[in-house]
This record gives sequence, C-alpha cells and structure tokens, in this order.
Amino acid sequence: PQEAHRLQFDPSGRSSGNATFTYKVTDDNGLESNVATVTIPVMNVPPVAKDITFGTIKSDAGVVTIDPLVATDGDGTIAKYIVTSLPPSSKGVLSLDGTPVREQQELSPSAISRLQFEPKKEVSGDVYFKYKAVDSNNLFSNVASYTIKVEKAVVPVAAYVPPAPAMAEPLAAPAVTETAVAAGKSRAGWLVGAAALAVVGGGLWWYFNREPKVPEPVAAEMPAVEAQANTAEPAPEPAPVAAIENFQPIALYFNNDHPNPRTTTDNTSLTYGQTYEAYVAQKGKFESEYSKGASDADAAKQEVGAFFDEKVKKGFDELTALSDKLLDKLKEGNKVEITVTGFASPLASNEYNKNLTSRRVSSIENHLRTYKNGQFKEYMDKGMLVVTEQTSGEEAARQGISDDRTNTRASWYSPSASAERRVEITNVTVSKPQ
Repeated sequence: PQEAHRLQFDPSGRSSGNATFTYKVTDDNGLESNVATVTIPVMNVPPVAKDITFGTIKSDAGVVTIDPLVATDGDGTIAKYIVTSLPPSSKGVLSLDGTPVREQQELSPSAISRLQFEPKKEVSGDVYFKYKAVDSNNLFSNVASYTIKVEKAVVPVAAYVPPAPAMAEPLAAPAVTETAVAAGKSRAGWLVGAAALAVVGGGLWWYFNREPKVPEPVAAEMPAVEAQANTAEPAPEPAPVAAIENFQPIALYFNNDHPNPRTTTDNTSLTYGQTYEAYVAQKGKFESEYSKGASDADAAKQEVGAFFDEKVKKGFDELTALSDKLLDKLKEGNKVEITVTGFASPLASNEYNKNLTSRRVSSIENHLRTYKNGQFKEYMDKGMLVVTEQTSGEEAARQGISDDRTNTRASWYSPSASAERRVEITNVTVSKPQ
C-alpha cells in the first residue's frame, strides 16, 4: 500500500494517446479484487510560434520581402503555418509570390521566406498580422503576432519663392519712332503725376502703419514672479480614470487538468494561447466521447461543438480584444489592475484543484508578458499592470457536476463539466498613478 502511492510514469516523447496498465488488489484474507485499468492520457508538446518585429520601412517602399515566420517544436517538426489574421487592407497587402495572402491560408515551411508586404503610401506606425504553426503531430502552436513598422515617407516640397515686386523685370527698349516720341512725351507727363501721388501715398502709409513707441514699464505696475507663484492654487489630485469601456467578465476555458497535468506546482511556463490551441485541437475527441452512449449522438456532438464555438473560442477572442485595450490604457500613462478568478471541476481533490487553478491564472499572466513581442512586460515589472488572483478550486463548482472517474463521458467530456474548467477576468480597474 505504501509503494502504490509512489508510482510514477515517464512518457517516451515519441507518441501520444492513452497509455494504460492494469492492476488488482489482494486483501488480508487473501481474496483478490477485479482487474482494474489505469488510463494515462499522453499528449505531444505543441509547437511554439515566435512574435516577430520587422522594419522600419518607408510607406512608399513598394513591395518588400519580409523576414520569415518562426516556430519551433520540441518533439517533432513544423508541418505548416497558418495566417490567422491579415493586416487591414487600408494599411497594406501581405502577399506570397505576388499573390495576396488569404485569411486562414496555409503556408509550407519553404514558403514562409517568400512573404512580401506592400504598405499604403499614407500609412505610419505598426501594422500587424497573426499566424500559428502546426507540427507533424497536428498540434497547434500559440497565435503569434508579426509587427511591421512603417514610417510615412516624406514628400518633398518645393522651396518657397516670393513673388517679384511690380516692375522688377526691365522693360525692353522699344524702337524710336516719331510716333513713339510723341507718345513718350504724353506718357512722361502721366508718369510724373503718378510719381508725385506715390510719394504722398507712401508717406501716409508710413504714418498710419508705423510702430508706436511703447513707454517704458513702471516697476510698481509689474507684479513679481514670486508673488504670482505664491498666489497660484495648488494642483488638484489626479482623479481615477473610468474603467475599460463596456467591460464584461471574460471566461477562458481549459482542458481537464491543464496546463501541466498531474503536477502539484502552482505555476506554468505556458501561455493561455498555447493551452487554448491544444484544447481546441481536441474538439473532435470531445464530440466523439460525449456522443458515446447518448440517446441522440448527433445532438450530443452539436452540444459539444456549440460549447467550443460559443464559449471557448469566444473567450479567446475577447481576451485578445481586451489585451489591445489594456495596452492603449497603459501607453496613456494609466495604472491597470486585473482580477482573475480560477475554477475547476470536482474530479480531483480541492487542494489539488487550488494549485491547478493557480496554474491557469499563471497562463493568463504569461499571455500578457508575451503579447505583441512582450509589450506588457515592462509595465508588469514596474507595477503599472497588476494581476491579482482569486482562487476558488472546486468550491465554486455548480452542484450536480459529476466527479465519477469511471464515467468520463459525464465527468470529463460533457459540456457541463467542461464549463467548470475556466478562469474569469472579473474586474479591470484603470487609474492615474499618484
């Protein structure tokens, strides 16, 4: 009995699926039990996609070949890349061999070095698209960001040349004729009169437009700077900034006992994006297992599909949108505090589940630290972005959720049990630092 509690399992690293072994028990009367089976789910390590920054390029640079996408896999090879989102069409075009790339387009490892980007001529700032990698075991990486820095091209402006004063160019000397002489005499009289008017007019213009003489200031009339400073009102205390607009709690879901299953540590090195991609890759298995023994197998599969599409994916999309809003608030000089609460289904002990939910909250912190090439990291290190954990374990699980290990359809694969394996971002506070 003492040795039975110290059993360990070391997966080979070359396969995935369920590893099983059987055992039986003998009591002190020599009677043997039935033969029971232990099932250990073994999962390959998903690949890791890297955030990339490229540039700076000028907005009038035309078509530019960008650096290739980057992903690594610890137990296999990268089979393909998927472009999950494109740059806005108003900012430029991402292309492969001259053909625009489509959203969700798959790229072979040999194609990623032939990607090109053509910015719009009026663009300035960072342009983003996103991608992920798939390994030879069909596991998905995290969603990585590719940032292209674009600088608006300077349009040359012709130097300003002031207009020449009237009659600045010399008049061509006309040929002298009798008619011209007569006309000249007439014009001479006119010019003399015009010159006289110009002199008088110029004098009047000078009189009315001259700069008036300013009398010397009297010292007694000029209050001292120190006196002005002493009478100034003290600056008001900075008021708290309004919270994130229209913020609603965000639920983020996890596979059973993930991340880092069968451990008692309270933290993880994985990001939520990595756990999310590995989880959604199991959608087909959840549909298959939950539909077994169901009175309506198709309806059971649809129920699982709806859970993944309407809850799991929705949560990840909301996390991405919130991350962008938080980054904007931090760049404005605000302090942001986030409260994250962890939950778990009742399959394991409450003490184990508390560590499990802490690992899940830790994956959210890792998401923030690595988001968009680690733009949150500096704010987190300086205490401008604070994540506060509230761990509940299984205590907050709804009544009636199965904890029967022998009935995995209900306790593992059902949407009701799956809905308990989550963390919730329950509160976001934004304020000006004192």
